[in-house]
This record gives sequence, C-alpha cells and structure tokens, in this order.
Amino acid sequence: PLDQVCGHLRTILASESITIDDDALFMIARESEGSVRDALSLLDQVIAFGDQERAIAEQVHDTLDEIRRISRELRPEALDDLGLVNALPGLRRAFIRQAAGLSGDMPKLLAGRRL
Repeated sequence: PLDQVCGHLRTILASESITIDDDALFMIARESEGSVRDALSLLDQVIAFGDQERAIAEQVHDTLDEIRRISRELRPEALDDLGLVNALPGLRRAFIRQAAGLSGDMPKLLAGRRL
C-alpha cells in the first residue's frame, strides 16, 4: 500500500510540475498509514508551508513534527496514560499556566478593538 500511495502522489505532483524526493514521499505515505486522503492532506500542508530553499525531506519531517505536536496538545498523552478523571488535575494546572500567560498579553491583543 505505501508504494501505491507514493505512486499516486508522484502522479499528482508530476501533473502540477512539483518535484519531491522519494524519501519525502515515503515519509508522507508512512505517516498517513496507507490512506490516500491523509497522504494528500499531508502533501498539501508540506507544499503550502514549504520553503524552496530547504530540502523537501527536511520540510516533510518538520511539518510532521508540528502536526504531532498539535495533536498532542489537542489530546494530551496523560489521557491515555492516566484516564480522564486522573488526568484532569494536571490538565487543569497546565491550562491555568497557559491562561495566565495569555491574560498578560490580552490588553495588547485587544487594544483598539471593540467587543
């Protein structure tokens, strides 16, 4: 399945005159776990946020790391490790720390805005 996903991505990239090395395509296919839809979504993100000066494989790696980071923030590992009830106090403390940092910036963010 990964070879098929890579082949499908190559066909799309060729039609768009975009070149990406095989290592990068394989990373995308592997991360998408063989899902063409997920592979296309990842490829789209890599292209959208890509930098022509950097190697594509490095960009794919960085993009996947960022996606993983965001996923962890949306679903903290503590939920899996501890369960919801036991994880809530720690998640609450983390939220309060983040909110405290944001509240200091809030006046600057809202300056000149009408609510």
